[in-house]
Amino acid sequence: MTLSNITITQADFRAYQRWFQQYDRFSRWSLRVLKILLVVLFGLGLLIGLLGDWPQGGAFMALSIFFAAFFFGLVRFRTAQAFKAKKNAPLYAPRTMVIDDTGITTTMATNTGHADWNAYQYVAETPEVFILMVAKKMGQLIPKSSLTEAQVTELRQIIQANAPVAVLMRN
Repeated sequence: MTLSNITITQADFRAYQRWFQQYDRFSRWSLRVLKILLVVLFGLGLLIGLLGDWPQGGAFMALSIFFAAFFFGLVRFRTAQAFKAKKNAPLYAPRTMVIDDTGITTTMATNTGHADWNAYQYVAETPEVFILMVAKKMGQLIPKSSLTEAQVTELRQIIQANAPVAVLMRN
């Protein structure tokens, strides 16, 4: 199967980041701790307010809302900045991919590379992208927006037959 003019968009990169935050143990743990701390801070403010000191309680609640908005906005901002960074531009440049039983051959404007299926530790599928993990914190993306439904089905079959570990969506 040959895929031509594959381009990774910022939405595709964001989908990868969301997937990674859900499935990376450290990211998932950190996010849970942060949510618990924000709820505790908000609850403390509410309790202080109910005990009669609404100005101080309101300050705690406002602080928790500010930190929640700041943190989640910061994550989104950093994702956008990483995508727009000039040093990362080649990662999102248009490419041609030949995917078969031997692996994936990627051809870009400046280079060509081949990875056998055993080079991928894990393959996952989200509604937006296929994620082929080559290391613990690094993956190759194949955006579904660049594929037809028939190509998505064929790619699923190839991945299922060849990838060491694959978690794919079902139709």
